Amino acid sequence: MGAGSWLVWARGQTSVKAADRALLSELALLVDEAGLCSASVGYLARVTGLHRSTIFRSLERLEDADLLRREARFGADGERLESLFQLGEHVVQPGEPEVSEGCACRAELAQVEGLDDSSSEKLRRLLVLCVSSNWCECSDEALSQLLARQGGRQFSTTARRRVRLNADERIPDTVSIAWQVCKEQSQVVIDARSAWGLLTNLVRKRCVEVDVSRYIDEEKMLSPELMPMAEGQGQHVLGDGVKPRHVDFEGVLPVLGEVENELVAAGFNRTLVRAVNRRLLDIALNTRKNHEHTEAAKDDVLSMLVPTAQARRDWMTLLIGSRRNGRSLLVSTVEERASVIGAIQRNWVADKIA
Repeated sequence: MGAGSWLVWARGQTSVKAADRALLSELALLVDEAGLCSASVGYLARVTGLHRSTIFRSLERLEDADLLRREARFGADGERLESLFQLGEHVVQPGEPEVSEGCACRAELAQVEGLDDSSSEKLRRLLVLCVSSNWCECSDEALSQLLARQGGRQFSTTARRRVRLNADERIPDTVSIAWQVCKEQSQVVIDARSAWGLLTNLVRKRCVEVDVSRYIDEEKMLSPELMPMAEGQGQHVLGDGVKPRHVDFEGVLPVLGEVENELVAAGFNRTLVRAVNRRLLDIALNTRKNHEHTEAAKDDVLSMLVPTAQARRDWMTLLIGSRRNGRSLLVSTVEERASVIGAIQRNWVADKIA
């Protein structure tokens, strides 16, 4: 399952308590494509707003429901580390909504259906109907269908930049976020001069927030010791092995920890380093050959972590090499890496290195 589809999966677990589903959704934001992540109970309590005791009870219920497995981890001195989580494959599909034939808004819905899908007036009137009917099933369903029909047009640019999702997941997940934005900020969209224009902008910002949240806490970062090993090969594996690999990830990952330490020694924050490394490798894995540096330079999530486009290009060079020099291996010698790290620093806003 792709990394982004775990969130879709978590949202579909309608048979569990609301608190359990909220916790499962937060874990789904942290996992890699294999459904694996590490997180502390303190972190989960902070992001969900749930008490620690509630978190423990919720985790027990989710384990009993075969939706996740949890493994406690301890350091050499007995210190408790973040738990290791593996999300389960027990998928509960949401049921089809039952439409009430007697719903009072059905006559109004029939009038709205005659409007063009791309018109802001149709979106606005549907939102007004959703709000006035307290989001009844039929008005909610009509809005969902409209967003699904228009998703490929309205949110295509935003979806294309969500590189952690595969091509089949980007539009559906972005449309799901658009529905959330509509429900949370319905009046703002209703009052806008261009309802579709404002919604598209709000969805773009929300997708960046959702995607970057996977990288800004240390529990979420790529950690070499947590990378799964290729069976029988003793090599680390990143993501989906069937994707094109024009970048030599088997050559990158064994020395990724060394590069991380070199960046930290140069003054960069370790959490930031892991976040940027994770994002850049995701971009390289999901981008056509010869386009990795360009995509890194314009990536919305990276722009929130690395302030200049040139520094983002330099960092991509550090991990996969330059186009001029072949990109088949990570910049291999300490001296070469030091040179590239120096270039990153020169092109960085100084007060944001740490």
